[in-house]
Amino acid sequence: MSAEVYDFDAYIEQQDEEADGCTIAEVVRCMKVVWQNERVAPLILPHRFEYVDVLQAQIVKRDQEIEEGRKNGVEDEFRGAKKYEVARVRYMVNSYLRTRLQKIERNPAAVMARHLECHNKGKPDLLDAHEVTYAENIVRSNLNFFNESFLSLLPPGFNVPVVTKDRSEMKRCFVKVSQSVNVTIGKMTDPNLDTMVALPAGTLHYVPFYSIQDYIDDGSVTLM
Repeated sequence: MSAEVYDFDAYIEQQDEEADGCTIAEVVRCMKVVWQNERVAPLILPHRFEYVDVLQAQIVKRDQEIEEGRKNGVEDEFRGAKKYEVARVRYMVNSYLRTRLQKIERNPAAVMARHLECHNKGKPDLLDAHEVTYAENIVRSNLNFFNESFLSLLPPGFNVPVVTKDRSEMKRCFVKVSQSVNVTIGKMTDPNLDTMVALPAGTLHYVPFYSIQDYIDDGSVTLM
């Protein structure tokens, strides 16, 4: 059996299909990077659901092809190899979605605040429409619970819920630099002073997340 059967990237590249100007294999490779960054980042990153939607549609299509192959008597070994590779991509997509939901659930109000801030500044949206609805529902449920539990018993001025800011941006991450960038890092001895640090291409670093956050989306750095 050809080794390409065991490589989902090669398999889907053979289909010669394109999505938004790029092959499905390229979408898979981009999704791998997006997934890796999201898993490692301490804060939720701008969504890349354009990749998720394409891959979910492809997974459904490949599952249908595998089922038709079973009905047409295609060898079990061949179908099993295809099914295994499709399952790998399905796991990657599901893990990406699950990681994002967990970050939303950890502090939905703070995530919504960051989403609105990005939107107002013209930056890429942090959440997609479904995630916005999900976060809003959690915030609304929490607020109702707080009001029924104790906020309604407090005097005016004390009955407003406080949104705690997520300081996870201060956490340090390992990054691989693809394109040389200059980042600003606060001095340990004086938090009011910043130092400009050059990160050459091809190097690895352990830096605060906030210093490289803006370079993740354009591929200048990759989280490890």
